[in-house]
Amino acid sequence: MNIKQYPAIIIFIFTATVFSLWLNFNEIVGIDVRFAMMVENMRHHGIDVFATINNQPYADYFSPYVFLSYLTSLGGRWINMFSLALPTILLAAYTTAITYKIGAKIKPEMGAYAVIFTFLAYEYLNICRQFSIDMPVAAATVTIIYSLGENRWKAMLLIPLSFFFAYAMRGPFGLIMSGGALGGWLLMRREWKNFILWAATGAICSGICVLATVFLIFYSGGRELWDIFVEWQISSRMKDGKELYFFTNAVGSFAITYPVTVAVFAFNYKKLAFWRESNDQAVMFLRGIFGWIILPLIALSIPGCKHLRYMTAVIPALCLGAAFGALQLQNSVLHPVIIKIMKQIERLVLPLLAVFIVVFHLITKQLVSDGGSLLMAPLIAVGVLFCIRHKTKKFLPHPLFKLCCAVAAVTLTVNILVVAPWYAKYENSSRFVAAVEQQRRGEVYLYQLGPDHDDLKYLIHLSPERRIGVKYIFDKGAGSKMYPVAGNAALLAELPSGDIVIMRERDIKKIMKLIPGFDELFEEIVSGKMAHRTFVAFVKNIPPMLLSLNLKKAFETINS
Repeated sequence: MNIKQYPAIIIFIFTATVFSLWLNFNEIVGIDVRFAMMVENMRHHGIDVFATINNQPYADYFSPYVFLSYLTSLGGRWINMFSLALPTILLAAYTTAITYKIGAKIKPEMGAYAVIFTFLAYEYLNICRQFSIDMPVAAATVTIIYSLGENRWKAMLLIPLSFFFAYAMRGPFGLIMSGGALGGWLLMRREWKNFILWAATGAICSGICVLATVFLIFYSGGRELWDIFVEWQISSRMKDGKELYFFTNAVGSFAITYPVTVAVFAFNYKKLAFWRESNDQAVMFLRGIFGWIILPLIALSIPGCKHLRYMTAVIPALCLGAAFGALQLQNSVLHPVIIKIMKQIERLVLPLLAVFIVVFHLITKQLVSDGGSLLMAPLIAVGVLFCIRHKTKKFLPHPLFKLCCAVAAVTLTVNILVVAPWYAKYENSSRFVAAVEQQRRGEVYLYQLGPDHDDLKYLIHLSPERRIGVKYIFDKGAGSKMYPVAGNAALLAELPSGDIVIMRERDIKKIMKLIPGFDELFEEIVSGKMAHRTFVAFVKNIPPMLLSLNLKKAFETINS
């Protein structure tokens, strides 16, 4: 295959391979636990409008994207980190390839730089290697932006399909993000007629999606399910939060790419004056990227509920913005001393990286389950990177590009071979759960855990049959169909002997005040980590009077 003729295909294959590396060694942790349980629930209880937990609708997510992981995990029979993340990996690789094609329309080097900066947005690497419910929105968004440069009939087909895809996978949020990116792109480029055309198209698509959603919800669960949907999708998001979260907190999380893009916009601020007409293709491209970023981020800043993963659809635009600046720097006249420093750094990076990875894995052998990969993984990875470095000399010889490649190689390698296995081990709850379950003789009560957070880190390690005996206790005692709430804190004193209560270590002092004599009623049996928090398991003691009666009966039985 000619790499010059099919660069996007090569990028897709390479990116999908890189994002897949060593995922099979990683435990399912963090938010991925939630989706793993949804896939498992789909196997036992079938498919509905929404993804489900305990056979109850989780109204934040429609079921199609979970269904894709259900397929890649062989119908929920082979659930691991790789099978769970495979749909995200493929969509992330597609998004990267289309991002290249968007940049390459201006100049091939810009597309290449955009791919490099994809690997330099650190948090984005983590998103690409897990079950990311927001990755389909990113894929839909880059398809929409790329389609704008194609012929009108192709765009008329792909853009509505992308809207429907984003909605089916992510719900109203997906439509808002992809539509916001399109609107920002067109407004900043002063394409008023196209803005009206695609705004009307988006409104029609939204109407169709809403009608289909209302029909499916009422058909599946009636008014009750509709109320749950409104609560989860709208009401629960309207709370207080940091208004500038995506403009401040995210800068470091998506470094190096995000800060570089901000610097590019600041340096080219005069070019962003959209009220001035311009025939310069590069200027119009930069304005479009800015609109693609700014309008969705403003929309994201309105609700109180904020997470970094919500930004996934604007990361390709950040990569293109950083690529624009890198190409500007490459085309400028750099001082010979700077060029020399770049060359020296680029030569040192990969050998030092190889030494670091090998030493790290020799010291922390317990992080990787396959001992043979301790040395083979870094040696193979660095060997491939050296090969890539050698091959790119003929095509993109500029020291800046080679330096960016070397830094991206460091980011990828450290993330895959150091941070990912360390994080998986750090967040793994299996040891604590196994220790508690070994001593379990009755029911298990989770005090102030979750629902849908720390509790799932315990439940993921239990079989569906064992989960039946796990219940929730909250101070307020609110009930839930999805999560079986037994009652409030007062119930603890009434639990039968042998039942186990699990709580955060920090809640022990509070429970001591709420339940007089708690330390006499319960005995600590296990203390350990679930993810990065410390938890303690207590077992309900046999009351002294009952214990003496049991002993008396035992002696009478022996004497008789």
